[in-house]
Amino acid sequence: MEKQNKKKPMQVYLDYKQDAELSFVADKLNISKAEVIRRSLDEYLIEAIPPEEDPLMEMIGLAGEDSGLPVDLAENHDNYLTKWERERCE
Repeated sequence: MEKQNKKKPMQVYLDYKQDAELSFVADKLNISKAEVIRRSLDEYLIEAIPPEEDPLMEMIGLAGEDSGLPVDLAENHDNYLTKWERERCE
């Protein structure tokens, strides 16, 4: 099983109102309460640190414009890795 698909058990304490609202949303969307929590957490984490405050965003442009790297490397990295691996093995 892939690491990203594994789920770690976690215990969370909710008050009665939160549990009732969680049950309502889960029933309405026809998903588990755990899935509602995961989706909600994903949304919250995206908003918790705005992209402009994310330290990883500071890495953009570190290689410089004259790095010799393809300009579409981010979008086509799999193709480039395959090509470079083939060339390395020749």
